[in-house]
Amino acid sequence: MRAKLAALFLLAAWPTLADDVKVACNLDAAAVIVCASGGKSYRVIREAISRTGRHAIAWTVADPKDNYRIETRDGEQFAPDIAIENALLHLPDGAVLKTLPGGHFGDAQRYNHRRHFADWSEFDQWLVVVNDSKWESDDAGVYFIDDDGVSVMGPFDLLSFCAEAVHKFFARGKRFDWDGYLNSLAVKDVTLDGDVALVFTTQIPKGAGKNDFLQFDIVLHMKREKDALTAAVKSIKPHPS
Repeated sequence: MRAKLAALFLLAAWPTLADDVKVACNLDAAAVIVCASGGKSYRVIREAISRTGRHAIAWTVADPKDNYRIETRDGEQFAPDIAIENALLHLPDGAVLKTLPGGHFGDAQRYNHRRHFADWSEFDQWLVVVNDSKWESDDAGVYFIDDDGVSVMGPFDLLSFCAEAVHKFFARGKRFDWDGYLNSLAVKDVTLDGDVALVFTTQIPKGAGKNDFLQFDIVLHMKREKDALTAAVKSIKPHPS
């Protein structure tokens, strides 16, 4: 629903642009926002539009020569078997603000075990992007968008930071063998002041041991320093089973 409202907001805003400004983004027949930039066609991923409707995460085929390999189902497009790029877009002009890690390959948020999540704070200031596969998160990054709406800092490696925090909290100075564990996280909230609340899971898939499936509630506070983003743990505790 948020994605649909944001798309409507975006379209409503376009007529106010000067007549000599070429609009770079449009809705296609499947109501997917498509933006042209640098000779590529960027397609906004479902549920990846910001709260204001001014930013979004999109995917594109890395080499336009492979466009013929894109598949279509119910009007939506996807391309699971070729090189893909993901990007953060500024929707009013279709500009690519940053190329992102990960390779989500279609308009839908989920394809079998492959899932994409974009969680935004108010006013599009903070953004957390997570790409999941079957048992783990492949990448999880935090970004900060400045007040100008186009200057971006990040990514901050959220997955590695949380894994280290959990290992220290769980082991409490004792040795513990983390070999074989896979890590994932689910973001619950991102606030304007930089707090990120999430559930972190570390597990041995199909393991039957007492500690083969562990979950923790974590709240971090993100800060924008001069040249980088930093994080501090505000709280960490076992997630209620």
